Amino acid sequence: QAYDYVTCTAWTEQMGGPLDNVCFAADNFPDHFAEKKRLLVNAVSGQLLMKAGYGNEILHLVNVEGRDSGRFDDILVWAEEYCRRLSQGEIGVGIMGSHPHSPRGITLFPRYVPGSTPPMVDGVPVVSRKVTRGVEVIASAVYVPQVEHHFGFIYSIRIRLLTPDDGDEYVTPEQRGFEKCALLQRHWRITNAETGLTEAVDGNGVIGMFPVLKEGGYWSNIRNEDLPGTFQYQSCTGPMKKGSFAGHLSFQPLSINGDMGNEDSVFRVEVGSFALDSQPPFLF
Repeated sequence: QAYDYVTCTAWTEQMGGPLDNVCFAADNFPDHFAEKKRLLVNAVSGQLLMKAGYGNEILHLVNVEGRDSGRFDDILVWAEEYCRRLSQGEIGVGIMGSHPHSPRGITLFPRYVPGSTPPMVDGVPVVSRKVTRGVEVIASAVYVPQVEHHFGFIYSIRIRLLTPDDGDEYVTPEQRGFEKCALLQRHWRITNAETGLTEAVDGNGVIGMFPVLKEGGYWSNIRNEDLPGTFQYQSCTGPMKKGSFAGHLSFQPLSINGDMGNEDSVFRVEVGSFALDSQPPFLF
């Protein structure tokens, strides 16, 4: 799931098609887009492949450096890695969409695992976490080749105010200087590694949303109600193959009764740099 792009996968016997020697295929049917991707097992080489996008580009789902491409256990290695990531919390069960009451399923956005070092791409982590004045931001992205002509990556930004359950990282309202805080603006810097160009994206809120964070949840201006848990939203980059994403958010402190401070009280919350990589060791 990404950017409300929900798929349902089922393995079926391949009954002919454009690829020779393909014995099984899995169709991923999207919720909002006309495109689909097919996961294919080659009966001769054992390779696990993906056919995606308008050009029906063929991608290898297992791209582990130094691994013999002629081995016959791609699907086993791929499935084992998927289960390992799920069991270790690197991916996990979450809400399948932006609405907090959406169905739950497995989301592929890399997650932050406390106490561990995330995988790196050219020195940039695949998932970042920053805490500023008690506001935590976790961010990561997934590559979506089946809709690459629209955009290259879908990214997820998860924002919350730390609570006493977070232990030593928790800061009290007195220490951080506010009871609640309202998101005002976003400032993104998206770098394309192939061209060396950096795109600046600056705007109010995030896709029309201006959440007010409080301990344990947030107020949604879209629904005009308090909601539990972490505020999260998804959006997309332009078409690209590799790069990095970083930036910051502007927040306004609020008092207990909801009054806003003056302009001088606006503070900056960092969004740590995370990698955009179209050729990871495994594609799911």
